[in-house]
Amino acid sequence: MNVTDEHPLFNPRALSFDTPPLQHLEESIYQLLWNGATGIFVVGFARSGKTTALRRILAELKDRSLNPIPSLHFTTARRDTQSLLSLHKSLCQQFDVLVRSRDTPADMAKRMASLLREEAVKTNSNRLVLCIDDAQKLFIEQWDVFSEINTYLEYEPRIHLCLISVFDAHYAAPLLKKFSAPHFDYLRGRYMNRVLEFSGIRSAKELKKVLNAYDTQVYPNNSEVTYTETALPEAFTSGWRLSDQARLLWQVYCDHRPKGEDKNWGMQSVIDTVQLLLLDYLAIEGVHRLDEDLIEHCYCLVNPSVENP
Repeated sequence: MNVTDEHPLFNPRALSFDTPPLQHLEESIYQLLWNGATGIFVVGFARSGKTTALRRILAELKDRSLNPIPSLHFTTARRDTQSLLSLHKSLCQQFDVLVRSRDTPADMAKRMASLLREEAVKTNSNRLVLCIDDAQKLFIEQWDVFSEINTYLEYEPRIHLCLISVFDAHYAAPLLKKFSAPHFDYLRGRYMNRVLEFSGIRSAKELKKVLNAYDTQVYPNNSEVTYTETALPEAFTSGWRLSDQARLLWQVYCDHRPKGEDKNWGMQSVIDTVQLLLLDYLAIEGVHRLDEDLIEHCYCLVNPSVENP
């Protein structure tokens, strides 16, 4: 197997496939943005692939006239002091915006607004999307920070800001409940126009579509060599296809998913399992080695919370 470090097979965090959940999320975001949404919540379980999906969608985002809509991504972190000031500082620091020792929240909000305006102007757009990852780490009052920044975007030239807040479904419920309280109507109306649920792979049929991407996508783009063929050239030439193994992989997942949880195999777990299976086992030992035990071994290695029998 002759694979360079740049090949997507060696960069699983960069892999992104057209899955039904991604397509649904993309359609929903476009519909909301094109109709003036100012705030969208995206909720999905850890390793479902929601952040990767959003980065892909937002990188190609366009308005109704097919002009690009710029976007920025901010990853929140739990701080010793969760305050409005700490969030102002975190935003500025992550985007390399100057912070002076005597700065007030208003000072930092003005500079952040200037940065956002500059990003929009670069593409001749009057819109911008700010994506907040791990939003469940924020206190609800901290959304006032984005309101303050947005106030300065109301000045001419006016920039329409849409905030996409991304939540881990395991921890989102308490915060979502607070947003529903009457005294937070002003925040809900601006930042919670709609809650979109992002799922992983829910059926063997959906999994087969993902695995078929390995059998059909090529790298580099001017090549005719698919991902599967790169890892398993002889087997691929002989007619072996990864997508034909979908039911076997799906059965292993179903046998090991947490009891009581719906079938919902996170995309990152799928990609990590397939990468380990292809590169560390089948590419070395051959496709005859493939069986339920090997898939189970790979699945448990990339999902530490699952006990490996």
